[in-house]
Amino acid sequence: MSSKLKIILTDHARERMFLRKISQSLVQSAISKPDDRQIEDDGDTQFIKQVDRKGEKRKLHVIAKPMPEEGKDAWLVKTVWIRGEDDPNFIIKTLRMLLMRIFVRKPARR
Repeated sequence: MSSKLKIILTDHARERMFLRKISQSLVQSAISKPDDRQIEDDGDTQFIKQVDRKGEKRKLHVIAKPMPEEGKDAWLVKTVWIRGEDDPNFIIKTLRMLLMRIFVRKPARR
């Protein structure tokens, strides 16, 4: 893929990235240079990339859909997770989501 990769995040993906402490640069890396990619039944692509987390090798999974109307290398990211990592407990998750909604601004829609 070219260096003109365009990443569009759904609200769900943005929340999951915040909750799971996954940066946009990690997501971009998984899409631009995946270790594996699989086409799902609904046409989405699952990008898989090995990442280093807390000294351990883990697999980052990114589910995305091509968005040709946004450009040749545009992807709508639906969700992300890291295999083997659990989401935080309910209280921590609720606090993080509240903070995310207060402090993380959404880019302006066209």
